[in-house]
Amino acid sequence: MKLKWKENDITKYVTSVTWSGSARQAARTVAFSVAYSPNDKSVETLDIKLGDKIVFYPDSNQKVHFVGAVTERNRSSDAGELQYTAKDHMIHLLRSNGTYRFRNKTPEKITEMVCKDIGINVRNLAKTGLVLNKMFFQERPYYEIIMAAYTKVYRKNKKPYIAQMNGDAL
Repeated sequence: MKLKWKENDITKYVTSVTWSGSARQAARTVAFSVAYSPNDKSVETLDIKLGDKIVFYPDSNQKVHFVGAVTERNRSSDAGELQYTAKDHMIHLLRSNGTYRFRNKTPEKITEMVCKDIGINVRNLAKTGLVLNKMFFQERPYYEIIMAAYTKVYRKNKKPYIAQMNGDAL
């Protein structure tokens, strides 16, 4: 296991880490704790802030499984540690809304357009090849827009689709 904050390896400061997510929960989460003792000079105090980048490598093959940003910070003085929660970039698709009118676009093209607008990298989108005549969304979550397009295709080809982040890309 390896955990990076910004570009710094902080694994040696980590006292616990939990990586979670499911098919029913679009954004993945890494919750971790680091040692904290402001009066002990032998314990380095990390200045991890909300919004800081976190990268998680769960095994020794150094393959990134999670890239996200710190969304919560808690201090437990009794335990001598700070707890953090980071969520992957899917959270931006879930929490932000947009208005779109699409004509004669595939779900993969719709996904590319939406992700480009909010600065989410795209990689390995499912290629449906099916064109959707028209779709209109007014102030809907970006995630909902993307999944609505793939759901229309699912109704035609019966192939299930799921959106997930792989590192820093959808």
